Amino acid sequence: ADHLVERGEGGSIVLTGSVVARLALPLAPHYTASKGAVLSLGRSLANRLGRRGIRVNVLSPGWVETEMAEGVIADERSASYFMSRIPLRRWGAAEDFEGPAVFLASDASRYMTGAELVIDGGISSS
Repeated sequence: ADHLVERGEGGSIVLTGSVVARLALPLAPHYTASKGAVLSLGRSLANRLGRRGIRVNVLSPGWVETEMAEGVIADERSASYFMSRIPLRRWGAAEDFEGPAVFLASDASRYMTGAELVIDGGISSS
């Protein structure tokens, strides 16, 4: 953020969170806690940097088909369990986050700071 402050022109910071910050995963408490910390950091930075015209928001994906999820996806039982809880009935893809990330970084969200944008296929509402 220092370079944005030095420029004095405002700007936007987009942090990557995760829907697991709000869903208690018993097998990954360390990951859940770290993503909860990202949400808190985003809110704190939004308050600190807002007066300088710098917006800070968090983009929180749900289950995404990535290298990190390969084990879950490959295991039929685990994949079925997670898929049954995603209302859109598919894993997220990297492309699903391009538009939302651009939105958060652009002037289209110029009055948005300290917020979390959840892109999770509906799992957090199920």
